[in-house]
Amino acid sequence: MAENGQSSADAHPKVESPVSASIPGTVPPQPEPEISVNFLSSYASLIDPNEGTELRYIPTMVVNGIKCARITKLDVKSEISYWQNAILCSVLGANPPLEVMKGFLKCIWSGFELEKILLVKRGVFLIRFIHVQDKITVERKGVCYFDNKPLIIKSWNPKMDLQIGKISFLPLWVQFPDLDIKYWGVDSLSKIRSILGIRIKIDKYLKGKMGIKYASNAY
Repeated sequence: MAENGQSSADAHPKVESPVSASIPGTVPPQPEPEISVNFLSSYASLIDPNEGTELRYIPTMVVNGIKCARITKLDVKSEISYWQNAILCSVLGANPPLEVMKGFLKCIWSGFELEKILLVKRGVFLIRFIHVQDKITVERKGVCYFDNKPLIIKSWNPKMDLQIGKISFLPLWVQFPDLDIKYWGVDSLSKIRSILGIRIKIDKYLKGKMGIKYASNAY
């Protein structure tokens, strides 16, 4: 109750909040926005978590103070099985771009199912067939040519590096420009070829006596 005839309003005077005066033509100050900073711990956090395969941590071995990864035959068994259908290709004397090589290989091997055509290093391509029999057939077909340059083919195996390596044998077509037709017989060609090396076969034009411009032999 109020005492001495004073009202409750007089006993507890109302305190008004200060009013900020604004100057005409000015923009009243706005509260500063809160800035949320998220620090990324590593580059891995930038990658989509659904992308790729997550690797697990496996304790390493320490040999002479050096950390080493011990990889067993079981670790590589599935990859060896997968790449058994693969071959390595290289064009001798040329370095075609990947897209050009893709078009060339798909054209000459149009009857086979190619799964991957990869550039593994300069001038060396890795081709995987879906069926292992297709790979075997391609290996046995003989030499192909890219822009008159031989295409070298080697079957991939677990003990080789991704390179063609040293070439010890390479079949080549040898042309005899303006060779007179009287020398197109097997006996004459056999004597001529003996100067160069071991002849494998003659081409279909010489065999059919149709190569008037030149005769060809494969060595």
